[in-house]
Amino acid sequence: MRRHLLALAITALSIAGPAVAADTGRLPVAPFATLPADVRHPESLDVDPATGEVYVGTFDARMPESARNNQLLRFAADGRLLAQRHFGPTPLTGVAFHDGQVYVLNFGASKL
Repeated sequence: MRRHLLALAITALSIAGPAVAADTGRLPVAPFATLPADVRHPESLDVDPATGEVYVGTFDARMPESARNNQLLRFAADGRLLAQRHFGPTPLTGVAFHDGQVYVLNFGASKL
C-alpha cells in the first residue's frame, strides 16, 4: 500500500512540475554581477539608495584557515566591480549601508 501511495505522489509531482515551470506570472531574472574568481560565498548585502551601489560581504570558512579569502565588495548599479577590501580569514556576516557609511559585522573578531 505504501509503495502505491509513493508511486502516486511521485506521479502527481511529475505532472505538476511542468505546470509550475510554465507559470507565466514569474518575473524574468538576469544575473546582476559575477564575483571575482578568487572570491566565494557571498553572505550579506546592502544597497546605497542614492547611487544604487551594492555592497557584498563574504563568508569563506573553508579549512585550512589560511585558504580563506573574505572580502567586502562594492558593485556599481550596473554590476561592475568598483572596489574590494580583503579581510583575510575573518568571515563577514553582515553588511549595512547607512548615512553614507558602510558597516561590516566581523564575525571572527566580534566587531562592528
